[in-house]
Amino acid sequence: MNRKKIPPHPGEVLKEYLCDVSVAEAARKLAVSRSTLSRILRGTSGVSADMAIRLGLALGTSPELWSGLQWKFDLYQADKRPKPKVGRIVTAIKNRSVLDLKGMFRPPDGVNISIAEMRLVPQDFAAWDSVVPVGREFGSPDYERLAELDSLAFKTFGSMKRARRWLDAPHADLGGLPPEEVVKTARGFNTVKRLLRQMSAHKAKGSVVGAQ
Repeated sequence: MNRKKIPPHPGEVLKEYLCDVSVAEAARKLAVSRSTLSRILRGTSGVSADMAIRLGLALGTSPELWSGLQWKFDLYQADKRPKPKVGRIVTAIKNRSVLDLKGMFRPPDGVNISIAEMRLVPQDFAAWDSVVPVGREFGSPDYERLAELDSLAFKTFGSMKRARRWLDAPHADLGGLPPEEVVKTARGFNTVKRLLRQMSAHKAKGSVVGAQ
């Protein structure tokens, strides 16, 4: 019979890490009370997210190491208890189209894509990247591109309010179109980035001249 290996309590692993360091000394370095650390070492208290960060900083490990040990221990203990009587939740999300899931998703102008085709996982990621930007919602195909644009505009103008005003206003160097509209294509995105970098460099140069 195969028995599931019992995961150790984080306190057991912490004892090995501390080795000959006293509880009092370790607690002082962690900036917690001696009783708090003692409970963890005895296994009567768990490692919180805050403690996981403290241990990571103090021992040169990742916080995920300690939170992961705690998660495995808690899950094992919960799995040993009688299972609660719960009902099965049936959702329709698997039958929803990308149109629903992406919120503002729409194919490029002039391209007709059926709902069935939109449900398929794209094999050509270049085609996925060419989709018209859908906004700044996390998870949208254009999230990273627009996040980069916002970051660059913020660095150039010093505030998101001024950056937003510039992005939404018509610009002579962009054919009278607002930058927010131009960045919907890869070429336009690169053009707007280049324009922002030029403005940033000009601003920096002016600051240096002014300081002299």
